[in-house]
Amino acid sequence: MAAGAGKEAPDFKVRDIYGEEIELKSFKGKKNILLFFSRYIGCSWCQMFVIDIMRNEEKLKSLDTEVIVVTESEEEVLKNFAPPKEKCFLRMVSDPEKKLYKLYGVDKKGKIFTGKVITESIRFLKYIKDYRWIKGGLKGDSRQAPAFFVIGKDGFIKFSFLGEGIADHPSIDEIIKLLELMEE
Repeated sequence: MAAGAGKEAPDFKVRDIYGEEIELKSFKGKKNILLFFSRYIGCSWCQMFVIDIMRNEEKLKSLDTEVIVVTESEEEVLKNFAPPKEKCFLRMVSDPEKKLYKLYGVDKKGKIFTGKVITESIRFLKYIKDYRWIKGGLKGDSRQAPAFFVIGKDGFIKFSFLGEGIADHPSIDEIIKLLELMEE
């Protein structure tokens, strides 16, 4: 069963692609968390959301928000995608064995042909200049639905979104509005 709004966020301890330890409970009382489970880093729709996050870096930082992107892609593949550590505010985690996916109940097989796939594919044209093709970036479960969790400073999930289709995701604007309300 998936972790959901109102529940305490399952704790985990992993290393990001730069070798830095991430322990969820260490953020308690200090930071909000945007936890994004992508399919794999070559997924165009997942990259659209990562691009949206990067475009809103200053706003997310001002809202005391740590962004953790979990992907099925191998660590070396992620390192080819990610900017150098000193220029990357995202915490990128390679999870090809899907241990964190299982911990959060993110095991849903997304629908491949949905209206959202079509509309998001058209919308992708606005992102094409920022998309990065990465060798090995399409390796993973092609039907893995993306998932998103906003975790408050109290360690509880305030918002969860489990995609029905492979291109489903909330807008970054929705997430920012929620984070603003949490900071009031």
